[in-house]
Amino acid sequence: MNKITHNVLLLCFVFALNSLAIGQDLKLLATVPSSINFFTTDPLGNSYILTGNELTQYDSLGIKKLSYGQRNFGRMRCVDASNPMKVMLLYPDFARLEVLDSKLALQRSIDLRAFGIEQPLLACTSLNSGIWIFDQQDFQLKKYNEQMQILSESGNIAQRIDMELHPKQLVEHDNLLYLNNPETGILVFDAYGAYLKRIPLAGIAKIAFSGEQMLYCRAGKMYAYDLKKLEENPFTMPFDLGSSFEARIEQHKLFLNKVEKIEIYRFRID
Repeated sequence: MNKITHNVLLLCFVFALNSLAIGQDLKLLATVPSSINFFTTDPLGNSYILTGNELTQYDSLGIKKLSYGQRNFGRMRCVDASNPMKVMLLYPDFARLEVLDSKLALQRSIDLRAFGIEQPLLACTSLNSGIWIFDQQDFQLKKYNEQMQILSESGNIAQRIDMELHPKQLVEHDNLLYLNNPETGILVFDAYGAYLKRIPLAGIAKIAFSGEQMLYCRAGKMYAYDLKKLEENPFTMPFDLGSSFEARIEQHKLFLNKVEKIEIYRFRID
């Protein structure tokens, strides 16, 4: 994607947030019923639902496309589809990473223990095919390139910030790294793993990003946190969010995770 196209998409996204915030009509496109262990989306509007140890890909209309299952490496925990050509899966019990192509065919399997990582709790993709890993053994963020050469280490984060760490999510966005530690808030790091600040938003299950906004659900409401202005803005929604605890926006579509199902809505940009 070139810079001009990227900027146009960001402008559309910001406009879309404003539209939703004033009660823009939403049209329900699809409901995907499932027992959901993990959910994410990609920039093309596909969604990925993990049930048990089977990952299923759906298109933007909620139609099932592909699936992938692996039973040899224990429980799958993280799915990162921010690059739909390289979908990354983490199996923490066996310290194993897998990379799938756009058809959910296995491209690569990485034994993290061969690189000294015994307790990988979370992982996400980085720019230029890099990988970030949160290693629970020494409470460090570790960045690797595609050849699994280490690029950066954060040092012991728990000692650095004097907080208990029980993080649930690791996401890179706009050259910054966000570690969601629901008990204390969102911890923010630079491209080298150096600690920058804490966003004091506790009790959030999942966060998602696009442009200068961070999306999340809390206590039955949906919010957008402006990363530049450092302001939390609630959405005015035309319906009750109910049990929704995760919200994502891709390709002018709103995805709501309600544990037992995913609801996909389309919104209009005038």
